[in-house]
Amino acid sequence: MHVSNGQEVANIVYLGDCKNPKDKTLREQLEKRLEQASDGLINPWHQSNISAGSNVQQEIERALTEADIILVLISPDIDISETMRKVVLERRENNHVRVIPILLRPREWKNNAFGELEPLPKNRTSIGEHPSYKRDKVLQEVAREIMKVVQEISKHTSAVLSDKQNILPPQQKFASTTQPSLSVQKTSMPIAEIDIHPPTGTIRLQIMQMPPVMPPIFSDSIFLANQPLQKKDNFFARESERRALFQRCKAQSATSIIGPRGIGKTWLMKYLLLEAPVLLGAPYRIGYVNAALPRSYTSASSFIIVALECLGMKVTSSQPPLQLSDLLIVFPEAIKQLLARNNNPILCVDEFEELTIQRGFDITFFRMIRAACDEGLSLVTASKVSLRNLSDGLTSSLFNSVQTYPLRPFNEQEAQEFFSKQGEDTGLSLEEQTLLLEASKQQSTQSWPPLALQIAGDLRLQEKMDGYVEDAAYWQGFKERLQTRYYEAGGQK
Repeated sequence: MHVSNGQEVANIVYLGDCKNPKDKTLREQLEKRLEQASDGLINPWHQSNISAGSNVQQEIERALTEADIILVLISPDIDISETMRKVVLERRENNHVRVIPILLRPREWKNNAFGELEPLPKNRTSIGEHPSYKRDKVLQEVAREIMKVVQEISKHTSAVLSDKQNILPPQQKFASTTQPSLSVQKTSMPIAEIDIHPPTGTIRLQIMQMPPVMPPIFSDSIFLANQPLQKKDNFFARESERRALFQRCKAQSATSIIGPRGIGKTWLMKYLLLEAPVLLGAPYRIGYVNAALPRSYTSASSFIIVALECLGMKVTSSQPPLQLSDLLIVFPEAIKQLLARNNNPILCVDEFEELTIQRGFDITFFRMIRAACDEGLSLVTASKVSLRNLSDGLTSSLFNSVQTYPLRPFNEQEAQEFFSKQGEDTGLSLEEQTLLLEASKQQSTQSWPPLALQIAGDLRLQEKMDGYVEDAAYWQGFKERLQTRYYEAGGQK
């Protein structure tokens, strides 16, 4: 968000080129209702704002980078490129933006990249499907829901910046310091600047104020199948793993979380992000990188730059472009500089195995990671197998510094407690809970993966709303439909 005339203003991007006049009309109607409801608290942008002669791709990416909220327009005549989808999802993955699908006209969208997100209108009937005499009311409701998100972001941003004033290190400690602006800015001002001198020239390291983490949009569903962790109360069981993870982060130690897809590795990392301010206490910087996203794995240099950005740091070279040889020196030094200013860095790297199969991530890169850990970086990795088994000796420099925690599926008691707890909130009967427990059991392992439990609950609630006839045949079919969705979502066969 940025400040205009003393008010916090949210940048809202309408993503999607409305070439069909019907879509353009619906977008303009929504824009008008949103402007009326916003009282000047939003700054809208859409593709028609791009001036003649501009680079369209660059202008869209710039708008997405500056956005607080991205409204993804859904219509049969609107196509969003794979590149744009990746940019949007990467920013959302790092909690830098709120993404809301807007259903303009009917189109199958649940199976695309944005299918897991809660759309507007909330009843999932597109704006264009409503008769004209009801459409204005629907548009007003959509505008009100968007403004609720604007207000959530504003409150969260103000609270985070207020807290930051209490934990920023004293400015007089720094040799070259710029006084940070305390207004809510999209781009933070540096609180310290340090020159590092590798053999090829001078690298300037800027330590920035950490931007506030945007709270996710809460889903209406109690069961969060293939959705990000939204609040700490959604996290179930894993008590010993949680305790061990926080203890190791506090001790500035490295941790490897391993397990098959859908077992809860990413959720455990996100739980750390949500609870670190409360449970770790001391000033800290925590960053999350998904190594499977394009910006992270294109090269070792790009990964280092992204990791530094996630920890609130920027680097520039006196002789651009930045060289990998320089960045390998700068990254451990940057960790050292943070710790010297009482900022404890924690870096979570999801899909860590992606780094071992991409060109350029050689043993020198992983030795640099080890050097950063030796300086005091708390590294948390998530992968399907242990670091020892990831590659032929590539990650050997990390073996003796990383503690591995395998995540296992839930046992029967944990699965029963899960459905009992969620059943209280959703009205599931004891009989339904028993049948869901049986349906979600993986016969090959005699266990209950968390993803299967979430999908089971979500599917059951959907089919109750759809009026499925409940008999023995229904529950047999339910089990088959559940297994299909579980495997399609990446569950282990």
